[in-house]
Amino acid sequence: MNYNLNIFKIFIIILMVSIYFINIIRCDIDYKVPCGDGYCGFDQMCYNYNPVDDVSVCLLSDNFNLLELVQSFEKTWSDHKGDEYSLFRVKIINHSNKPISHIYIGTDFTFDLKQQNSSVWNIRLDTWNNFLTLPNYVNSIRPYSYHLFGYIVRGNTSPNMVIRSITYVDY
Repeated sequence: MNYNLNIFKIFIIILMVSIYFINIIRCDIDYKVPCGDGYCGFDQMCYNYNPVDDVSVCLLSDNFNLLELVQSFEKTWSDHKGDEYSLFRVKIINHSNKPISHIYIGTDFTFDLKQQNSSVWNIRLDTWNNFLTLPNYVNSIRPYSYHLFGYIVRGNTSPNMVIRSITYVDY
């Protein structure tokens, strides 16, 4: 009887540790995003459709078709030590009839830059929150237009990116 109780305890401990690590892996990109008076949850983005009155709603990321992120692989190379790096370009395409004034793109551990500050350009990197945002010199992405940025990462796989928040300019 005591033997079965010990096996049960070991099973519970393994189960709890497994759940803990699954949550750590799953939550790398699933942090809460402020939206209006609350926060958006897992696989949601904040859509601020009236910035003047600060009217925002949380939408499922998969159901939002007004903005598109297109990652394009350009090339891979190895340095003298044999470390492999890849160059990617990303096009943020605005499919709406309103300019985008702010965008927050979430990244996770797969966004492993070659060098922290010099391996990403034409976008602002917030390393504290793992967000990419428009640089200060870009006021907006015009309707039916795009913004292009690039980065160099270790390896040859495009990193995970999730649109977490968009603010449109209201005329």
